[in-house]
Amino acid sequence: MQKKILFLLLCGFTCMPSFAGNGSGIPVRVSDLNFRIQKDSVKMSFRIRADRRAVRSGQYVVIVPRLMKDSFTWSFPAIIVQGRLAGISRARHIALSKQTVPPALFYLRNNDAQRYSVTVPYQRWMEGAELSLEAVKITPCSEGDPSGQTIAENLIILPVEVRTAPVPVAKRSEPEVRDTVPDAAGLFAEELMREYPYMAFYNRQEFTEMTDGRILYADDMQRAAAIYFPQAYQIMPDYRDNGRVLSEVAAALAKLRESRDFMLKSIVVAGFASPDGDFAANDRMAWRRAVSIKRYLMTEFGIPAEKIYLYNGSEDWPGLRMLIEKSELEGKQALLGIFNHTPVADTAGHKLLLHEIKGVANGVPYRYISDHYFPLLRRGGILKIFFEEKQ
Repeated sequence: MQKKILFLLLCGFTCMPSFAGNGSGIPVRVSDLNFRIQKDSVKMSFRIRADRRAVRSGQYVVIVPRLMKDSFTWSFPAIIVQGRLAGISRARHIALSKQTVPPALFYLRNNDAQRYSVTVPYQRWMEGAELSLEAVKITPCSEGDPSGQTIAENLIILPVEVRTAPVPVAKRSEPEVRDTVPDAAGLFAEELMREYPYMAFYNRQEFTEMTDGRILYADDMQRAAAIYFPQAYQIMPDYRDNGRVLSEVAAALAKLRESRDFMLKSIVVAGFASPDGDFAANDRMAWRRAVSIKRYLMTEFGIPAEKIYLYNGSEDWPGLRMLIEKSELEGKQALLGIFNHTPVADTAGHKLLLHEIKGVANGVPYRYISDHYFPLLRRGGILKIFFEEKQ
């Protein structure tokens, strides 16, 4: 009997509709905003303080910082401002609504303050972007409307510059000549990387990040040598643009093989699957596509197995989001909202996200996505061909 009474009192308390906070609807204050470029990454940090009465005991607020410019959006890890009983509140909300909450790295209580700091891959569109906070106030029995607060506009995070991979310079016995005359080896490397965007001079940090699965999706995948698969994982040169891409890769490897100054260091290969169907089956299919490309490189070009590294991109949700962002689909904003608030990490997340997408605008956008976008996501690719100087 005591347990039932406690449950009813708790529910009645946490379902109170009133909410404390500042007039903007975001119960936090942001100051000391800082952006810094570090090699190929951008580090963002700011000081964030929750209001004295930001949330009641059983309430919590999910705050997502977003960098936006034109059709581009980058969502950072969420900040959760929570009351004393927010753990119980959050568990009940998820159980009742069957929704998920974006993963958070930062938690605050009323009147708490801390330094929010994250590092993300640099992308050119971030220059001049707008940084905003989107917050959703939640109790276990209801979810408030999203409210936003812009905290910075027209960000200039670093000087506009042409960023290129480091170009090695061969050793010369006459350095004064090298200072005045372009080095032949350096020119060759520049030309190789210009002609084949997926070729790069070996950089330990970039290689480590890619092989750890931290690919710069918008950058690396757009530059990759993409190979498409109609359904399974066998490479078909006559499907879509596969023939031209495979011929281009052959030419790139041939030029590298003929070079007197450089040699192959390693190749990073990825495999992806469209998100329709079963999550586990799609995950296996993406891996098999990467393996299929690896075997092709070994068979056709004699690349040693130990030089080829595989990345399993699993279901290509980031690719789908990019296609939707560039589209004029009916319900586009609703679709992007689903991506923002429904992370996919397992079978349950996959089913929830797919179910919500199918429900937008009576399924009209989903049917278009299924017919036109999913075939573009059944792919693999050569993300990077790294080369280095010969010893």
